[in-house]
Formats: sequence, C-alpha cells, structure tokens
Amino acid sequence: MIPLVLGGIALAVVGYGLKEYCEEEECPWDEKTNTNFKTKSDDVKLRFENFHKTKVNLYKDLFIENLQLLVQVKNMKSIKLKYITATFPKELHETIDDNVADMLTASEEILLYIKDLLRSSAREMNAILKHSTDYSTYTKEEQIIFSKTYKLLKLTSKLCHTPLVTEKGILSEKYEIQMVKLFAFVKESLKINDV
Repeated sequence: MIPLVLGGIALAVVGYGLKEYCEEEECPWDEKTNTNFKTKSDDVKLRFENFHKTKVNLYKDLFIENLQLLVQVKNMKSIKLKYITATFPKELHETIDDNVADMLTASEEILLYIKDLLRSSAREMNAILKHSTDYSTYTKEEQIIFSKTYKLLKLTSKLCHTPLVTEKGILSEKYEIQMVKLFAFVKESLKINDV
C-alpha cells in the first residue's frame, strides 16, 4: 500500500513538474510533425500536422489536469497510473498512402470528443474532491466518474503512442485496433452521459 501511495505522489510531482516545464520552456512534444515525406496530396500533410497539434493540445489542456486529479484519490485499488505517459510517436515516412487522410480526420474528431469528455470529467472530479479524496466514501456514480476518466486516459494514451502509419506509409493495423477500442468506449460514455 505504501509503495502505491508513494508512486502516486511521485507521479503527481512529475506531472506537475512537466506542466510547469511546458509553461516555461519549449516542450519536446511541441515540435512539428515531420512533413518531409512524399505524398500525392498536400491535404494529407496538412491533416497530419493538424492531428499532431490536436494530440499535443489535448495533452497540454486536459490530460495533465485529469491525471493530477486522479492521483489525489486515495483507496482506488484498480488504478495503475504508471501506464499513463505523455510522449507521442513521430510519424517519419517516405511516402504516405492517401487513404490515411480519412483515419486522420476520424482520429481528430474522436480526440475532440475526448477533449469534451475530459473537460467534463475534470469539473466533476474537482467538485467531488472538494468533499473527499477517499474513493471508498464515494457514491457509485462518483466512483464511475473516476473509473471512466482513468480508462479514457489510458485508452487515449495507448492511441497516441501507437504509430498511425507503417514504415511503408499505409495505415497501421495496431492503430486501427486502438481506435476501435477508444471509439467504442467514447460512444458508450456519451450514451451513458445522455441518459
């Protein structure tokens, strides 16, 4: 139990440190996506750059904030925060198949939905944390908010760490799998939130 608490504290400090560093220095994930690859369309290059910016903005705007809220919670046994990280792969390819553009668009759209979900989660978690940081005292609905936020962060992190395209410039099967998992979770979350 003590290692878990210490790990959570260490993660909170690291997350805060990263956030402070980002505000003072140029972050490594601020670098532009490589656009030196060959493609049949400038539109693909633009979409690729926009996708990278969307990931970076999501991380800077809400990922750190939600992560810092989660580490404040005590007695949340199923959470393994060490698996949530903040770096994004660089997509470095000589050629990119034009059909990747559709996946870039879909990925940007789902990340925008995630941004809305994380913004809502941050508000809800802040309100709950004002009353208690002990997960075991939360109502079932409050526990679901924290659990869903954790799962959303974990799935989003996996998606952002999975290369979108292969070395040959075609859509990565691993990325498609992560996208399907994340889309299913977001769809279910939105359905539950609408009820």
